Formats: sequence, C-alpha cells, structure tokens
Amino acid sequence: MLQELHPTPPADWTRKSKVGRGGKRWFRITVEGRKAFDQHVAALRGIVAAADNAIGVIGVAPEADIIALKVVNQIGMAEFSWIIQGILYAAAEADADFINMSLGGSFPKHGNPDWDLPAWVVAYYLSLFNRALNFAAQRGATVISAAGNAGINLNHDLNWVLLPAQAGNGMAISATGPLGQ
Repeated sequence: MLQELHPTPPADWTRKSKVGRGGKRWFRITVEGRKAFDQHVAALRGIVAAADNAIGVIGVAPEADIIALKVVNQIGMAEFSWIIQGILYAAAEADADFINMSLGGSFPKHGNPDWDLPAWVVAYYLSLFNRALNFAAQRGATVISAAGNAGINLNHDLNWVLLPAQAGNGMAISATGPLGQ
C-alpha cells in the first residue's frame, strides 16, 4: 500500500493510493518536488516492494506497505521542525518499521558567523534530532538518512555535522563513484 501522508497536510501535499499489500511499513521523507517525489517514491517502492508477479524484478520485501510522507514545501525546503514532526508521526501514529529519509543538510560543527549560525544552534538541532531518532528507535523503527551530496568525508573532516544523518540511533547511507568520489 502506498500512502502519502503528512502530520498536518496542506491541501496540495496530500494524495493517497493503494498499490500493495501487508507486511512491513516504510516511511519515505523527501526534499524533492512533486514530480521528482512521485518518481523517487516509485523507484523506492520498486526496490523495496516490487510484487512477485513474474514481471520484472522482485523487491526485497514484496509484502511491504510503503507510506510516503512529504515534509517539505513545494520548492523542496523544510523547517527542521517539519522533519522532526514527520519522524515522530511515522514512529508513533503510523507505527513504521523503517523510516527512510532522502534529505539532509551539512552544517559547520563550530558554527559560521557568515550564516548567522552559532555553534550552539548546530548542537541544539543535533540534540533535537537525537531525541526524535531515539524515540523512533524506542518505538521499534529503524531510521535511515541520506549522508548528503556535499561529498564531505567525515573520516578526514570532523568540522561538519550532517543532519539528520549523524543523529543517534539512526543509520546514514551514501554512495561513492568508482574512484571513491
């Protein structure tokens, strides 16, 4: 089943449709626009829950329910509070087993005066995401976040914080090119 939900959905964000049956529940939180959102959810749905119907490939969990949750505005921007609401909603209200977030941001750990971003604000946001992911984990959800597209190698550069990827009780994923790029 594919449902697109939001804790308090604006009229132009919500659309529901059923496309699967029983099993694990996945939440998809994205920063993409409407068309890209639909395409990304379709791709994720295919990887995770493509049916065992002798057509194409079989998903890794063909019996899964997928619930798509969009927490951004029409141009792909989000307040951290919207993302955190989405995590809490997915874990508590929708009882998700997995929460997959294809979103994130990178922030200088020690702040940046040019951005009017003191270090305490970065630490505060990290603590908020830690609490949200800890809550999701306590509810039994595995939270997976994108490590971002900035190419920051945290093995060598510890001056950055990736949110929500570096929050506690979550898992960050990324991809590399053939040369580790």
